[in-house]
Amino acid sequence: MPHNWIVELYEASIACQHKTVEQLIKQIPPEYSFLALGLDHLNQNFEFEKMMQLTQQIISCPVEQL
Repeated sequence: MPHNWIVELYEASIACQHKTVEQLIKQIPPEYSFLALGLDHLNQNFEFEKMMQLTQQIISCPVEQL
């Protein structure tokens, strides 16, 4: 997923915005359904801290390494 999408997911996770996370998950292409399913599981169980930790690791990585 694009870097700006990951940042949006991170920000929504920090704010515990269930609906925003849901909308972002819907933007995931079908070929990445495993990602959508995993994020949906976290979102449905309100595990925003885990989501935040995962996205923070990606955000802190230099873009050229992605």
